[in-house]
Amino acid sequence: MTTAELYAIMKDDRIDRRLIHGQLVERIYPFRCPAHAAVIANLSPLFMDWSKSTSGTAWEAYGYGCPYRIQANPDTLVYFDTSLVAKSVIASIPDDEWFVDGIPTLAIEVLDLNDSHDSVSELIEVAMLAGVPMFWMIDPFERTIDVYRPQAGRIRYHSYQDVDVGNLLPGFHCRVAEIFE
Repeated sequence: MTTAELYAIMKDDRIDRRLIHGQLVERIYPFRCPAHAAVIANLSPLFMDWSKSTSGTAWEAYGYGCPYRIQANPDTLVYFDTSLVAKSVIASIPDDEWFVDGIPTLAIEVLDLNDSHDSVSELIEVAMLAGVPMFWMIDPFERTIDVYRPQAGRIRYHSYQDVDVGNLLPGFHCRVAEIFE
């Protein structure tokens, strides 16, 4: 299946649809628990403030549900809870486009009570194979962030630590605890 074919069947029927290597993956769209919603709300100002700062002006921050086609032929179309993408990636995308055709620099997924281990693992694997430079898996119940980078494995950060983004996002820094406050 292609991205165009997926959009042809999309409708607001509370079904979560993604394409993984051209294969349609569906699940009932879950309601999100308060812990998930609180983390999403805390991430927004953190990234928006940075993207409006001098060092973050080359970046665009997107909230929940912004679709990315991170691979074509076969298509992989996924979305993340939060993402950061270089403005150079989105510069040629018209405002009325359905998805970002490219890879975010940072993709973030926040665990929820309804998330299965298999669906989370699949999303991490797909992002790493597509070349997403950094992926955060935030666990609001354990108050940790697992950071994944291609060929670098996983690093777990706890609330008393700062997340290390290296030189990937110039001028950005964040204490893990900020995400849960």
